[in-house]
Amino acid sequence: LHLSDLHFRGGESSRAGSAREVALRELIGLAASWDGEWRPDLVVVTGDIAWAGTEGDYRAAEEWLRRLLGALNLDPAQLHLCPGNHDVYDPDAEQLAWPAEQDTTQADNLLAGPVPPQRQGLFREFEASCRRLGVPPSEAVIGCGDPTALWGVRRGADVDIFVCNSAWFARAKVEDRNRLWLGLPLLKHVEAAGHLHRQA
Repeated sequence: LHLSDLHFRGGESSRAGSAREVALRELIGLAASWDGEWRPDLVVVTGDIAWAGTEGDYRAAEEWLRRLLGALNLDPAQLHLCPGNHDVYDPDAEQLAWPAEQDTTQADNLLAGPVPPQRQGLFREFEASCRRLGVPPSEAVIGCGDPTALWGVRRGADVDIFVCNSAWFARAKVEDRNRLWLGLPLLKHVEAAGHLHRQA
């Protein structure tokens, strides 16, 4: 089951929030009705679980994700989460170095080795939420630091999931167009580790 852009907002009471709540409640009811042929064995959420990356956002998301996993009879090991630009939260982010707009060389240099702790810290609430949910971290890729929820490979019985974070340079309250980068050096590490395969 592939979901994206859920944008949970802690304490939201707007009309849009009510509409989202109805849609998400209906999805859980639908998921509970799926028989074995239709029942997914993985849930993958590809970015923007939160609206503003706050703890309240993730607490709301966690409650819903636990209900969804229960309806599907899945456990947290079968849940894969990837951060997006709305999953960034750090009021001190302006103090970090940021690449010039559309400057791929500068962006790649900032992502050349293990991603610096202060840049990983932009996603501290996302990572804390993954720990509370019991979602296993992705495998460390050689040259890229410790296992993390922020990017890397999670191996499954039938499929491997590669979490590829493009939001390292996203900032709250700033337009993110032309500021989202995967980081070519990170991809080279992944390719060297045999997780990316070129077609002949």
